[in-house]
Amino acid sequence: MLKLIVTLRADDPKKWMENHENRVESLKHVATDVCSYMDPAGSGHVGLTMTVTDQTALNEVLMSDETIQRMRNHGGAGEPKFLVSV
Repeated sequence: MLKLIVTLRADDPKKWMENHENRVESLKHVATDVCSYMDPAGSGHVGLTMTVTDQTALNEVLMSDETIQRMRNHGGAGEPKFLVSV
């Protein structure tokens, strides 16, 4: 299984963290072990890690306009960057 790391800048990191359970719910059909992070130094960067269970479906979810809008509604501002680990 793949481990995915997503990072982005957030206008509201606290709001990002408060919406963690919403992210878990929206990703549960494509990933497990979903965790949310924010930079404790206050840089405004936030992140997300997950273990991918369905890579094809995850690609569709992550690239959808709905997901990008959801990230913004959760406090995210920048375009996400993706790192994959095997």
